[in-house]
Amino acid sequence: MERIEMAGAESKQAWASEPPAFRAAHAQIARAEREIDLPRRCRPRNSREQVLRWLAARGRGERVALALEHAPAPDLARLRSELERLRRSVEPEGPLGGLYAARAGELALDAELAENVSTPAFAALARRRHAEGREPEWAAARALAGSWSQAAAAADAGPPSRSDDASCPNSLVRALEREIGRLRLPVRVEILASLSTRAATADGVIYVQSGVLLGPREGVRIALHEVHGHALPRLRARAQGVGLFWVGAERASDDEEGRALLLEERAALFDAERRRELGLRHLAALAVAEGASADDCVRLLETFDFPPERAIELYVRVARGGGLCRELEYLPAWLRVSAAFARDPGLEPWLAHGRLSLAAARTLKSAGVALRPACLDAIEAR
Repeated sequence: MERIEMAGAESKQAWASEPPAFRAAHAQIARAEREIDLPRRCRPRNSREQVLRWLAARGRGERVALALEHAPAPDLARLRSELERLRRSVEPEGPLGGLYAARAGELALDAELAENVSTPAFAALARRRHAEGREPEWAAARALAGSWSQAAAAADAGPPSRSDDASCPNSLVRALEREIGRLRLPVRVEILASLSTRAATADGVIYVQSGVLLGPREGVRIALHEVHGHALPRLRARAQGVGLFWVGAERASDDEEGRALLLEERAALFDAERRRELGLRHLAALAVAEGASADDCVRLLETFDFPPERAIELYVRVARGGGLCRELEYLPAWLRVSAAFARDPGLEPWLAHGRLSLAAARTLKSAGVALRPACLDAIEAR
């Protein structure tokens, strides 16, 4: 995956203020994340063909299993050993060392998941990574998901367009290009047929799933989510004096999604249809995490008047890799982040300036780390 550097010399100078052990840690963690590349490894290579095959069989009254294919599993034993050595070496080094150690441990689990994609061991490993928690926001998320999923599907606000239609001003690709151009960001848009989500952000690139029909509000909402919720924090992280902002803290990906949903809500894009979608996603993830098959999951979603062709696609997304169920994290993270920002508004700039969790932001603040303004802040404020 190509990486686009932003203000590279400035970033190196900023990170030079870190102790040598931490400079080595963030470089090693960044390399490990690239090599593991869990989202890509969990992505089935033949999902569209299998979805069509499954739907055709169901239309004939037959039941067939999805035969999803993935790239060959990598051997990451050496990398996992390196991450464990890194974790042990930095963990005693105060609060920042603890944050780097926790991130190294998280990536070691991701590496084990990558090695076990589509094997019987994957689901148990995935429950160590994504599982329903016991905190209050998890019970609240389950209740909201049930309530939101029962809402009637909203009528389209306008004619849909293909996500990758560059000739249509309302398409997702055009909405992304407009916002990236407005902010003059060093980010490119790339189309992927195999993407299991409508869009996904990595360093310097936003991927768009090809051929998906989206309403005009959906394109605007997804562009806001990806650019402001994911791309901008990655770019701003380059100006910070601690490399952890760039390589990510443990559980940062969860709280990042929560903040992105909060941005949708503030922009009045968190409408009934979006809430219904998130509710169904959460219920599907709960079911798959508890062992539901494709047939089980589709039947569950059909009780909420969700069409089978969309239900099986949602199952494939939730169950990718063998049951990753990352969709469990969205609603609890939105509730957690919203409540945290309401209690302490000073936390929000930390998540806006890097790949940080709420817990990591609090730790860095307590340790005396100061946020540095990024050149992008002045651009976005215009």
